[in-house]
Amino acid sequence: MADKPRSRPQKRAPTGRLERFARLSGAATGAAARIAGERLVERFLPQEKRQASRQRALTKSGQQIVRVMGDLKGAAMKIGQMMSINIDELPPEMQQALSTLQRSAPAMEYRMVVEQIETALDRPISNLFRLFDPEPVGAASIGQVHRAETRAGRAVAVKVQYPGIAATIDSDVRNLASLLTMAGVVTDRERIDTYVDEVRAILAAESDYLREADNLLEYRRLLARYPDLVVPAPDLERSATTVLTMDFIEGTKLDDHLAALPVGAERDRLAERFVTLMFSMLHELHVLHADPHPGNFLVTPEGRIGMLDFGCVRRFPAAFDAGIIELLQSMWTGDAERLAAAYRSLGFGGGAQDRHDPELLYELSEMILRPFLDDEPFHFGGWEVTWPVKRFMLEHLELMTFTPPREFLLFMRVLAGLRGLLVKLDVTFNACRMAREFAALPSSAP
Repeated sequence: MADKPRSRPQKRAPTGRLERFARLSGAATGAAARIAGERLVERFLPQEKRQASRQRALTKSGQQIVRVMGDLKGAAMKIGQMMSINIDELPPEMQQALSTLQRSAPAMEYRMVVEQIETALDRPISNLFRLFDPEPVGAASIGQVHRAETRAGRAVAVKVQYPGIAATIDSDVRNLASLLTMAGVVTDRERIDTYVDEVRAILAAESDYLREADNLLEYRRLLARYPDLVVPAPDLERSATTVLTMDFIEGTKLDDHLAALPVGAERDRLAERFVTLMFSMLHELHVLHADPHPGNFLVTPEGRIGMLDFGCVRRFPAAFDAGIIELLQSMWTGDAERLAAAYRSLGFGGGAQDRHDPELLYELSEMILRPFLDDEPFHFGGWEVTWPVKRFMLEHLELMTFTPPREFLLFMRVLAGLRGLLVKLDVTFNACRMAREFAALPSSAP
């Protein structure tokens, strides 16, 4: 399971929109002020000390933001987790600090855990579990996980939602929209509203643990065709909207397991297995596990991949997978006009009425799809894409309206997570051959 949360106990997270907005924006403002102050001080430092000073400022600022996001939990913490996945987006010191949100957060006090369980299930905790570890084995944005054993001796993981956190989702998402608008990150208000609605829907789904229990049942059935994969079964008798009980799966977090392997063939093969599994689900079943942070995947002692969190899964129409393959085939044949048509059919840039230069789209796609273009091993450790793409967009401002459709948000979230993992672990494998094999296979419905 995930690493244990920090020992600092967490009381109730603030739920008022203004208080949460003030704390989040205050952390961002404080971080910016610290960095600006350090830059001013740097002018008076010898050259050899400037980098160390800058690193200290970035590290302290990142830690400050992490403390606030960890205390607020909910959408604020989820956004921080998503930011930490895309490793090009932030300086390494900030990214390192944010990455701790993937592993731990301030834990609820045990009395609050008991209160949440007994209120949700309307029974004393002693009647539900023979053993219950007061120390959580993992804490995330919506809830924390405890190891337990039922009265019948079944080893289970019990996910307990933070009190009142569901009520903060709407306010956090509105705060996100306000920050985006004030910062001028996105100028199209309609586009902001579309993205915000998608984030709201994602978080609302993740906060309904009965829905996640249903997902576990459904995806255990759908994914039974993959012997390499294990999905926990829910315990419906001990689950409710704010409490989810499921099988406890022994294992090591995927990124930790990969990092422990020496750079080379064994690490490369496991990374390729994982990526192939994720894309097999999309191509064969038209479903996607859309929360790619490392705590959601384990490697069991038998070498299987454990998939834990099914609060955020998404079905896609068969046309979505077909559209992705059409993009790749357009690149493989060097056909810019075909590529532009494929993007339009997927809904990029507003659809068929919004035309962009096919040659520019081809150049942009060469940067984004680089691992899938040449039939040879690709070294992910040296792959930089975020800043080259940003520079290219600034050089061709007409592409600013080339925005993805709403349903691409989750897909891009997964791609960013996979890319972050592969780059961080410095793996190498033939992603183009994998993609070509999928393109040659008929798509199938569940």
